[in-house]
Amino acid sequence: MPTTNDAHDGESTPSGSGAHRRDVGEIQAEVEQNREELGRTVEALSQKLDVKTRAAQWFRARRAQTEGLLLALRVRAARLGSTAQESVVDEQGRPKPIVPAACAALVTVVIAGLLIWRRRRR
Repeated sequence: MPTTNDAHDGESTPSGSGAHRRDVGEIQAEVEQNREELGRTVEALSQKLDVKTRAAQWFRARRAQTEGLLLALRVRAARLGSTAQESVVDEQGRPKPIVPAACAALVTVVIAGLLIWRRRRR
């Protein structure tokens, strides 16, 4: 089949046929789009294969998560500490009478336990 050469774009097409002619700009745009897509694919693959960077990102994420949990625990401990303090002191800041009595009972139990333990050891 004879071909004609178009002087404007350097492409040759079958003469006499109603074949679709693609403009050079269209072809270049398609090539550029394919290059960009291939570049993104290569970049994604290289990121997946970069174990050192991925491990560092994982550790940074776990560290941030841990720091968040630690902050939440500190806030909760502060609240519990103030609640505990409120339960053992009265409005003037003096220990409530139950606290010294509980401390005395604890000391008595510890001393009794030590005496019993020493007698059994002999």
